[in-house]
Amino acid sequence: MAPGALSEVAVKQRVSFLLVALVLTTLMVACGAAGTGQQDPLARFNGARSGSCASVTGLAALYWDYMNGLPRVDYPETIRQVPFDIGGWVTNPVQPLYSLVYPAGWTGQYLVDPGIQQTGLHVFRQDGHALWHRRNETMAGTFAASVVASAVVQEFHNLMAPGAALEVVCSLDSAPGQLQFDRSSRIVSFGGYVANVSVQTAYLAGGTTSFIQVALAPDNEYGGFLYFVAFPLTAQMGPGGGGTEPECNDGIDNDGDGLIDYPNDPQCSSPLDDSEAG
Repeated sequence: MAPGALSEVAVKQRVSFLLVALVLTTLMVACGAAGTGQQDPLARFNGARSGSCASVTGLAALYWDYMNGLPRVDYPETIRQVPFDIGGWVTNPVQPLYSLVYPAGWTGQYLVDPGIQQTGLHVFRQDGHALWHRRNETMAGTFAASVVASAVVQEFHNLMAPGAALEVVCSLDSAPGQLQFDRSSRIVSFGGYVANVSVQTAYLAGGTTSFIQVALAPDNEYGGFLYFVAFPLTAQMGPGGGGTEPECNDGIDNDGDGLIDYPNDPQCSSPLDDSEAG
């Protein structure tokens, strides 16, 4: 055998080694690609569209539909209650059914103002740049849902980015007085943030009761925020802006007796009772 030549056994060993290395490399590449897919669970939603807002796609479109009473059964995984590491629990002492768990890295607060029959929850990320907010309140006078929605948009605009230009990306209003609850929804953009604002109003006893929900986050994080935070928090509270609460669970003194909801109003048999009048 010439000097430096390999024996037949050595050649076979080297070929076997190269084949094993090739198989391992192929598996690593395949696993890496699969891992990349697993790290982007939101890619499946990129093609989602809404029939009532052509300006948004993906999860923004799905959340818009959900908050307008059209949960998308073609994307059932968006309606999940607790898909995150739990950071804490918040309960409103006036309306205990306003209660939910929120993610790690977030803080939950309850909202109470007896002067306007306000109850609600405010959940915000601890860096202050994203929030989920839900409340109901009653003001003297009659206000269309669109008027309340515009005021809420301005409230959170002033809170997060005062002075920044504001763009209304989507807007949807019901005809006032045509429904038990008039509705108004907005998707707005300002100062690098996007917010979905949903409002329902009911006119009772000379006042306007508003049900308000806001989901706000930086524009470049909005899809992930909706999927991992806003959808789950909203799901814990029941249907989104398109739903209506039974009278015995809506935070309103519907029969004017000074008692609000089950179990405070004895004429309510349960939180699902749709009449405070018995």
